[in-house]
Amino acid sequence: MLKGRPFEGSLKRGPWDADYPMDGRAKANVSWRTGRDSYGLAVTAPQLLESGDAVLGGAVCVDGIVVGVSGMYNWYDEALAASVAWFLRGILKGRLSDYDKPFIA
Repeated sequence: MLKGRPFEGSLKRGPWDADYPMDGRAKANVSWRTGRDSYGLAVTAPQLLESGDAVLGGAVCVDGIVVGVSGMYNWYDEALAASVAWFLRGILKGRLSDYDKPFIA
């Protein structure tokens, strides 16, 4: 989700073989709740999973920024999610650098 709205709304819907927007949100929900990347949670921290959770990679949590992607192989989903999260982090840092005082005083 981007600014509280699904980003996939800007894409033209076609006859897909899966509900990729729903899968991306499901992956992001796991990362949001656990504060961890979705890849490998079933193996490394199964105690964090709840019934019905997505267990595929494709969502990341970078300094509290959560991005979930679906539609490619899960390692590419994760790479794209990480790229978006790091770009968002960079944008925030750039905006904060315009100020002389710390963000949290």
